[in-house]
Amino acid sequence: MKRSSSAVYRGLLAIAGSLNRSGQQEADHAVGEVRSLREVVEGYASF
Repeated sequence: MKRSSSAVYRGLLAIAGSLNRSGQQEADHAVGEVRSLREVVEGYASF
């Protein structure tokens, strides 16, 4: 569980970095990546 929470933390850092760099479009892309990562994690958790 600790491992996946650190992945989420890194995802949040990536979102913050993309906001600083290029604005909303980059941030939306990063949010999409984090959401798909979360779906994968939840899929593994359901097994």
